[in-house]
Amino acid sequence: MLPFFALGLLTFAAPAAAQETISPDELIEKHIAALGGREALEKVKSMVMTGSFELPAMGASGTINVYAKAPNKRVAVINVDGFGEIYQGFDGERGFSVSPMGSVDASGQMLEDMKRDSILHAALHFRQI
Repeated sequence: MLPFFALGLLTFAAPAAAQETISPDELIEKHIAALGGREALEKVKSMVMTGSFELPAMGASGTINVYAKAPNKRVAVINVDGFGEIYQGFDGERGFSVSPMGSVDASGQMLEDMKRDSILHAALHFRQI
């Protein structure tokens, strides 16, 4: 009985609709267009992002302010309630982190991540990053 039921389902099942496939370059261009276009993005010279966070498992919360300037400068000021302020930045060449526990000059993978994250117009450089 089960084989006949399965055969019946296959007989009446509708084929899946073909999905449009696009190349990675087309996807990137659609993303840039959705952000307002290449010219609009290039006009943006700086950006400020603010937010707050909660980490219930750690009993921590706080605020974050990120300041970015084209082409590749960025600093994040993270204020963790009960701990203090943490600064993480990249000045175009050097990366650093300063917290109540001390200072660290970024190197290795940390520095590479900071370089990548500091690109203000990342959407325009997806092919390189």
